[in-house]
Amino acid sequence: MVVALLGWFVLEVRQGRRTRPDATPADRGSLWVLRVTTALGILAAAAVAALAPGATAAQPFAAWASVVLVVTGAGLRWWSFRTLGQYFTFAVAVSPEQPVMEHGPYRLVRHPAYLGMLIALTGVALLIGNWLGLLAFEAVVVPGLVYRIRVEEQALASATGPRWATYAARTRRLVPFVW
Repeated sequence: MVVALLGWFVLEVRQGRRTRPDATPADRGSLWVLRVTTALGILAAAAVAALAPGATAAQPFAAWASVVLVVTGAGLRWWSFRTLGQYFTFAVAVSPEQPVMEHGPYRLVRHPAYLGMLIALTGVALLIGNWLGLLAFEAVVVPGLVYRIRVEEQALASATGPRWATYAARTRRLVPFVW
């Protein structure tokens, strides 16, 4: 598990250095919100696990599931980073000439990098080994992620207009066939 977490960390740090000086910032604090809700989600998971020790997950299963989720989520994020190339940044930034990606993982959902992040973070929360803690984690993190998605979609709609509207009309945000 340490190797999986370290690999994901290196991927995130490397990608986090990318900027687009030619793009217009449109983040509206969503990166900060996402980071805070993620940290609070991990704290909530640990607190709930301490308060409800009877909700312990089967340890061998939870450990292996954690590894699979972290590797899968990090892999999906990497694929998303590679597909977007220069257009992927941690802070929301857009430009009128920006393409609307419709290939790779973007043919399935509009925000595969966020789906990958949620999958990997679920693996991290599962490491705590408590099902109620995992639910607490999701309850805290998902609203921050939804805010981030809404901010990004408003920025992309403003920058790319009908190209975004056409793509958004046929593709779900985060979960294929659902939302």
